[in-house]
Amino acid sequence: MDFPSIGDARQYLDVATACAHYLSGSSDPGATCYHAYRPIGIVLYYTIPLLFTDDPILVSYITLFQNLLFLLLLIQAGLTLLRRFSAIEGDAPSSVALSSPRIGNVVFVTLTTLFSISFIPVRLSDHQSLALFLTSFCLLSADGLRPSKGKAFWAGILAGVAILMKQNFAVSAVLIVPLWLALVGRRDLKAALPPLICFCAGASLGFVQILWVYLHSGVPWLYDTRAMAIFDPSNRQPAVELAVYMDPVPFSYFSKLVTQVPAFQYFATKFYIGLSKFYWAVYAGRPPADALAPIINYTHAEVTGTKIVFLLVALLSFASVATGQPWLAVLVITAFCSVSLNMAIAHVENRYFYFLRVAYVIYFVVLARNGLAWWARRRTPVVPAVAD
Repeated sequence: MDFPSIGDARQYLDVATACAHYLSGSSDPGATCYHAYRPIGIVLYYTIPLLFTDDPILVSYITLFQNLLFLLLLIQAGLTLLRRFSAIEGDAPSSVALSSPRIGNVVFVTLTTLFSISFIPVRLSDHQSLALFLTSFCLLSADGLRPSKGKAFWAGILAGVAILMKQNFAVSAVLIVPLWLALVGRRDLKAALPPLICFCAGASLGFVQILWVYLHSGVPWLYDTRAMAIFDPSNRQPAVELAVYMDPVPFSYFSKLVTQVPAFQYFATKFYIGLSKFYWAVYAGRPPADALAPIINYTHAEVTGTKIVFLLVALLSFASVATGQPWLAVLVITAFCSVSLNMAIAHVENRYFYFLRVAYVIYFVVLARNGLAWWARRRTPVVPAVAD
């Protein structure tokens, strides 16, 4: 057994190997746990198996076991949030009360597993960081609209660890703060501030990554901006989506726009492509030219469609406020704004939409459950009280 080791996955193995040598006391100049743009948390995560064995097959099995554990954590966190956000009333018919949660749980587990399946056999940081971030939301929503300071602090710690696994979640953690004030603590701002401050104190663990980068590069940021500068051309027109494959030889290319387009059209195109596609594997076995054409030449109607899709997703995301579940709204809007910012500054990779997809599964299952419960209550005949 061996993990696919093309693209990003190979970098994680290389830096983990160097880190294992460093932690084992090697004086080799290449022995280090620092990488210019891979955060320290995920480096240590992939270093763990190498501290127990140098057998590459056994290392892969231990890594697979770790990845499966985080998939289970992700599913458990999602099921917990579904239970919290679903308001199935006790007066609904028993068939609805029993079947709706089961069906919703099956839908969530199935779709989340499907969305996660491409990450399990490779060394990446997507599902581990998302599992930690959703678990953070489990703690935040445990006490309703007024989380205890202790739970808020530990929720912040989990969010901080998520940042140490994948820097993108720094944006998500920051977005939580204004959304918390606007949606959760708006009725009693004074009572909302102590747990919010505790959350921020816990999430400040993410600053470890900034300090780590600064100590090694002199750049006070989540990654070394000089090292990331080589990717700048891929984040501008005409580059759109990255394709990586392994057969017959490892190779990658970008799908590109046929011509220069306005900024919003470029953004909407990337958003639509990232959201609408599904790949079984992060790195394909054969050239995915059939699914990912090298040149994108949309018609006027297709361009209009991409803009409509983005606006509809935006509307649906902010409409989550109307569900009556503020923490659900915070989750959905955070996911939407995070991926939107990413699309505004970077190219498309299907995995960049992972957080939004999982959040939307939770969102739609909650809407379906609550809608079914409302419909069942409407159909339940009202029995008039009989006087004694």
